[in-house]
Amino acid sequence: MPLKRLNRTVQFWRIVDARDNQPLEKDYDWAAIFGDLYGKTSPLLFEADLEGRKFLGQVVTLGDKITELLHHELTDVFGSKGSCQHFGVILAGDKDYVPNQQNKQSGVQQPVGLNEGWDAVDNSFVWHLAFGNMFAILLESQSSGRANRYAAWLTRFLRQSGIISDQQVSYEAIPVIDGDVVDRARKAKGIKAVSLRTSLGRASSANNPVNRIFASHSNYHDVDIEIKITTRPGRSRQEDEQENLEWFRENLGDLTEFSKAVVKTVDSKGTIDELNLLKERLSRKQNITLDTSKSAADAINKDSVFPAIVEAFVKNYRDLQGLKDDGR
Repeated sequence: MPLKRLNRTVQFWRIVDARDNQPLEKDYDWAAIFGDLYGKTSPLLFEADLEGRKFLGQVVTLGDKITELLHHELTDVFGSKGSCQHFGVILAGDKDYVPNQQNKQSGVQQPVGLNEGWDAVDNSFVWHLAFGNMFAILLESQSSGRANRYAAWLTRFLRQSGIISDQQVSYEAIPVIDGDVVDRARKAKGIKAVSLRTSLGRASSANNPVNRIFASHSNYHDVDIEIKITTRPGRSRQEDEQENLEWFRENLGDLTEFSKAVVKTVDSKGTIDELNLLKERLSRKQNITLDTSKSAADAINKDSVFPAIVEAFVKNYRDLQGLKDDGR
C-alpha cells in the first residue's frame, strides 16, 4: 500500500473567558456535551462568519481506534472512561482562491475542479482533552483557522445550542504554558525585542512561512535564517513596543516552525524580562500517514489526523496533567 508521511505540529491550548483571560468557572465535560448534541442532530454542523471568513465546524465521531489507543497507552487513566473521548471537531475555513493542479509532463496548470455546491477549504482538527478545558489542534496549512478562531466558533456554537445562556460570555484560547509565564506576559506593557530563528530549504518543513519569502531561491538544502525586531533607543515610540506586544499575544502559541523565539518584555516600571517562548510552549511534532493509493490521494482527513493528535497527547500526558490546574 503506497504511503506518504507529512509532518505537522500538534499545539495544546486552554479555553478561557475572553473578558478577562481568566479560567472558566468549571471543567466542561466536552465529550458529554458533544455526545448529547450529536445524538440529537447528525451531521452536527454549525457555520459562523469570523472576521469576514466563513467557518463551518463539524463534530465527528472518531471510532474505536482512538479509544483503543488511550486504553493501551494510558490504561491506568483511561481504563474506564477512555471511550468517552471519541469526538473531534473539524473546522473548515473557506479559501479565498481555488488551488491549482499541474501536469507533471507538460507543466501546464489549471484550477482544481470542484463539484457543484462544493468549496475549497483549509481544515483545523480539534480534539478536547478530558481535563483543564484544554484542547489539541492540528492545522492542515498556514491558512487554516487558528486556535482563537476555533474558540470564537465554539462560543457561537454553544450559544446556538443553548449550552451558554449568557450572551456576554465569550471564549478565547491561550497556549498551555506555565502560569507564571502567562502572568508575566499579561503584565507586560510592551516588547523591546523579538528574536526568531527557523530553517530554510528542501530539508525543512514545507509548512514553514519563511519558505514562501524565498520561493524564488529554492535551491537551499538546509540553512538557518534569524530575524530580529528591536526598538531603537531615542527613535522608536512607545507604540512600537505595544505593536510588538500585540504580535506576541497573537503568536505566542503558534510559532510551530521556529527553532528560536525569544522576546524581551518591559513592564510599567521599565523592568525588562526575557521570555523563551519555545521553552515554555507545549507542542509536539507528529507524522501523519496518508494512503496515496486511494482516489483522494494525499488528502488530510480525520482518519489520518486524529490518531496523530491523540498520540501527541499520550506523549505529553504527564506534562499536561501537571498544568491542568489553571488557577481557579
